[in-house]
Amino acid sequence: MLTEWHAVAPVAITALGQLSWLWLDNVSTIVPDPYLDEVFHIRQAQTYCAGDFARWDPKITTPPGLYILSYAVFKVTGRCSTFELRALNLFLILGVYLVTLLISTGQSSSMQQQVESRAISRIKRDHRPSQHSRLQATLYQGHTALNVALFPPLFFFSALYYTDVASTLLVLLSYYHFIKSYHNGGPGLVSNVLTVLYGTTSLLFRQTNIFWVALFPAGLAVVGALKDMTIKQRELGEAKSNALSEVLRTSWEDSVVYDIPVRNAYVEDYMKVALSLAVTTVRNVQTVFKVLVPYLTILGIFGAFVLWNGGVVLGDKSNHIATLHLPQMLYLWPYVTFFSFPLIYPYFLQGFIALIAGTPTARSLEFLLVFSRNRVLPRFHVAAGFLLAALPVVHFNTIVHPFTLADNRHYMFYVFRLLTRYPVTKYLAAPVYFVCGWAIVQSLGGPLRQMFSAENPTSASSQFKANRGERMLSRPSEGESCKVSFVVIWLATTTLTLVTAPLVEPRYFILPWLMWRLNVPSPASSSLPKNNGESGASASQTSKGWADIKSVLWSKHDHRLWLETAWFLIVNAVTGHVFLYRTFEWPQEPGRVQRFMW
Repeated sequence: MLTEWHAVAPVAITALGQLSWLWLDNVSTIVPDPYLDEVFHIRQAQTYCAGDFARWDPKITTPPGLYILSYAVFKVTGRCSTFELRALNLFLILGVYLVTLLISTGQSSSMQQQVESRAISRIKRDHRPSQHSRLQATLYQGHTALNVALFPPLFFFSALYYTDVASTLLVLLSYYHFIKSYHNGGPGLVSNVLTVLYGTTSLLFRQTNIFWVALFPAGLAVVGALKDMTIKQRELGEAKSNALSEVLRTSWEDSVVYDIPVRNAYVEDYMKVALSLAVTTVRNVQTVFKVLVPYLTILGIFGAFVLWNGGVVLGDKSNHIATLHLPQMLYLWPYVTFFSFPLIYPYFLQGFIALIAGTPTARSLEFLLVFSRNRVLPRFHVAAGFLLAALPVVHFNTIVHPFTLADNRHYMFYVFRLLTRYPVTKYLAAPVYFVCGWAIVQSLGGPLRQMFSAENPTSASSQFKANRGERMLSRPSEGESCKVSFVVIWLATTTLTLVTAPLVEPRYFILPWLMWRLNVPSPASSSLPKNNGESGASASQTSKGWADIKSVLWSKHDHRLWLETAWFLIVNAVTGHVFLYRTFEWPQEPGRVQRFMW
């Protein structure tokens, strides 16, 4: 029988390969010589290919991982020209697709194991997913992986010799190993050694990967270990309410982590979850330390490198000094909104419906809400608190790096020129940051299956009691909400990644976007009829397999993925066309072609 993956993966990877080759071919034809930072990267790679590993270009700030990889390829192919070096990223972007696919599949299979381990599954043992529902999940995972590989700030550099694609792939491999190790019963000695190996290898490509291969999985691992410990213990005292004092008491006395779905959480629940994790961690410090050993090892190796190097950056240290830059966490929200609007537009729509449903003339629209009305729109004091915190940050901590307004070849030049044209503009952007942030967090809590449903969510305290024994590492399952603990860990990691960088670049936000995107809940599979008939001939099975795929893609597939694909293709086409054909010259450098890029 034609399996789901045999039908889906080759089509997706062929389409991605064709698009990547088309982009590489056009870039190599129209821009055959190294452009911008490629000058330094290609020169350094060719130095390695020549066998000279002692010479280092002081303009390069990232470690030599990409050049070492290029040298390894050179030893096999004997080629190290600009085209061959660029072509390496074409294969790496295909790797991004494949590893993302493995991550999505791993999350789905883990949830299936978790569901089957619960008591409720014993009652519903005869209601296992049908072939159609499995196919629907498979197509969703494959389509998600394809869209991740098409993400414009990533796909753009798949035809240029930059470190972004390789760096992202190594982080994804580390994340996949993390997920796989927990799905196989928890990390052991071999798994911990591989964790250190994957993590340190990713640091050879970019130093800031330390946050995503050490701190981020460490946080998720601690949450998983604490929840797993609760499963293994007998049922202890349950929280009588979700009051902060009761949450802290239960966390300390019973080692129970307070963690609820994002869909049911208020702002104060995020503080409760963070405090609960802190208290439970202190209460079980020995267990937590065992979990953290591989990640502390990675941090130790990174710390040794920093001491040896005299800083995080390799070359050009004067222009890359770590600086407290809090507005980076404000810029994150419109960045994600711009690229992922096809995924989060339903939440903007829900907010609008909730707003007008509050008027007497429009109460009939209330049935369209995903959540109850008081959970759709943020409360006034929450919005006011955000603005009161954001405005001083904007006023006192807005940093415009000299590189930003000195180089009009990058899109951030025009963004910041708009923000700084009038003094009031940067303050007027604060409400935009809040609205975008609200929608992005909501997208982690509202599975599409409840869209246009009048179902009311359960209370936070009852959800706490029902889910306190879950071991899953705070990631969403099919048709389920993401957990608050994931959002807390994701936000903490993103903050550490961004707020020390004085320069604002779209590439810096790739990994925060990626981890958010991988954890946006998928819709629940539809209850389609099971195929209980006998297997027919091979040809008819293949025909039926393709018919099922077409049926699911057109009738049951999450339409947001098609919108996301279309949007990414449009952005890639526009930015690619601008880079190749909308050239210009600087008056001080006549005859030298300049190009726009991320």
